[in-house]
Amino acid sequence: MIPEINEDVKISQFSENTYLVHQTQYNHRLKVSSEVYLLLLMIDGKRNISFLTKKYEKDVSIDFIYELLFDKLGSFGIIKNSLAKIKKDSNPSYLKLSFIFINKRIISKIIPPLKFLFNPASFLISFILFLTISFIVFLKCRQLLISYNFNGDIVLFLVLGFISITFHELGHVTAAEYFGAEQNGIGGGFYLLSPVYFADISDIWKLPYKQRIIVNIAGVYFEMIICTIFLLISILIDRIGIAIIVYGIFLKALFNLLPFIRSDGYWILVDFLNIPNLHQQANRTLKELVQSIYKRKLFAFTKLNILLCIYALGNICTALFFIFYATFYHLNSIIYLPINFYHFMIDLHHNVKYLSLENLKNFFIPVLFYFMLFNFLKSNITGRIYRRNRVK
Repeated sequence: MIPEINEDVKISQFSENTYLVHQTQYNHRLKVSSEVYLLLLMIDGKRNISFLTKKYEKDVSIDFIYELLFDKLGSFGIIKNSLAKIKKDSNPSYLKLSFIFINKRIISKIIPPLKFLFNPASFLISFILFLTISFIVFLKCRQLLISYNFNGDIVLFLVLGFISITFHELGHVTAAEYFGAEQNGIGGGFYLLSPVYFADISDIWKLPYKQRIIVNIAGVYFEMIICTIFLLISILIDRIGIAIIVYGIFLKALFNLLPFIRSDGYWILVDFLNIPNLHQQANRTLKELVQSIYKRKLFAFTKLNILLCIYALGNICTALFFIFYATFYHLNSIIYLPINFYHFMIDLHHNVKYLSLENLKNFFIPVLFYFMLFNFLKSNITGRIYRRNRVK
């Protein structure tokens, strides 16, 4: 058997001892070890499996090399395998009903004038301006932030929110192209029962981790800039409603920096640790630590493993805290969610109630609680069915 590498494969260094293999036709990306990388370098369409097995750095069998090349790498279209049924990599499973609606050609014409914003001087000026202006506006409207009535500003809230989110994603794609990575457009979908934008910037995996971190911060950075402009407008036309809406938008942008949801903060941590599947890896590491205690198995107490365990515990504690908070303080809202929502919409229609951040909180928390419960039940039920089928 003589293996051949597919013509659509690109290889780049990911870290000191790992490499990124990108199958561009099917859009699959795999992180491989330096041993596998050297093996791929030896494949020239002339050398057979026997030769490659002898030259492989570790003492392995021909069957091992065959399975690695034809079964594993072949299933992703990296090694040519006529028997493999290769599917194009779709958007992540945690994004539901996702699609691209602003293609890369349109965005490539928009972002060149924005690249100067990634100069250090531009960042410093933008940051100082935002802090100064937001502090001035905050002093004027701090009493109305929570209780402000949005009834007359719903359209304005939606328009400003749409502009801000669009600018957020433009930040990601602009930063990606600034550092030489390819962007594949901006799309939409649903995450945590909420409509979201996303930027297809998978190509940034080929960049050094520091540049990837900047790309992931760029969304919040661009939202900071657009919020500064909105706040200036609110001062000039003396509209306190605009300022309060902008604060809500920016708080939502900062929420993206939490590392426990699959948003900017999560990907920043992924890039800092150089672990693409951080959530799964952290859970596995914590499980290994627990097993080492009650099953007396060996566990490597490295800095990385300790960080992964802390992150996994942080995920669990965040979920438990939310469940406790929701059931203790919002139990009636959870139980009577459909009825409360119906009456709220009726009252809102007749101007009996008004739309505020405090009122919206009473619906957001129950909806998120039911979503988490649904995902928990779904994962456990499907997991048990899968294990039962394997046993049969």
